[in-house]
Amino acid sequence: MRKWFKRLFIVLGVILGVILVKVFLIFQITVTNNTLRPTLIQGDRVLVSRLSYGLRFPFEYFWDHRYFQICFPQRGDLVAFNDPLERNPFVSTHSICLGKCIATPGDTLWLFIKIHQGNFNTHSIWLPFIVPHKGCKIKVTPWNQHLLANTLRLDEDANVCEHGDSFLIVNGNLLDTIEFSQDYLWISARGETFSYDSRIFGFLPITHVIGRVLCTSYSKDLSSNIITGYRPKRFMHSLIPVIKK
Repeated sequence: MRKWFKRLFIVLGVILGVILVKVFLIFQITVTNNTLRPTLIQGDRVLVSRLSYGLRFPFEYFWDHRYFQICFPQRGDLVAFNDPLERNPFVSTHSICLGKCIATPGDTLWLFIKIHQGNFNTHSIWLPFIVPHKGCKIKVTPWNQHLLANTLRLDEDANVCEHGDSFLIVNGNLLDTIEFSQDYLWISARGETFSYDSRIFGFLPITHVIGRVLCTSYSKDLSSNIITGYRPKRFMHSLIPVIKK
């Protein structure tokens, strides 16, 4: 009987250890599309570190969302994050997405925007967008007005209306300059197919970032059976950018 209890405690200890590692340290997810090709391809299994940028406390059901930040992602990092468009109040329950960090808090991002003039005339131009950071003030312009309004609605819990082309009505106040209470990133997932990135959901709150994608653990064709379809050349393939001095 003692042997069985000892074996049971060992099994439970291993299970508990695996759970703790997955919740606090590192976990694996499967890439289900080709939007990050060629860096990642469909069928890659990647390992994500939860401690690369900070620690987000689990079990939001029992206390408020808490995130202890160590540092921001760097430009070029592959990051795992929770879908910012899902409306469940518990961020950690949102779907997990992958993308490349293109701009960090305070960066000026230049985007190619189509400008409409009259009924039929349009032209494209590069325009600057400042990535918000906590406490920063951003001037409302005709080209960033809609993006700022959506960010305030979705992530700052503000009641917002657009007024003219250079003002926002925020919680009843007419403003031409907006101050933010969070840090944000701009995420890209450009690929061969439809990409779900900041062009769809806008600025990503830093609190939605889960961690840094470290490497592939292995890769396998999703349409193959359990025995075939493995890609040995993609086993333990590092995904951390090499910084050239």
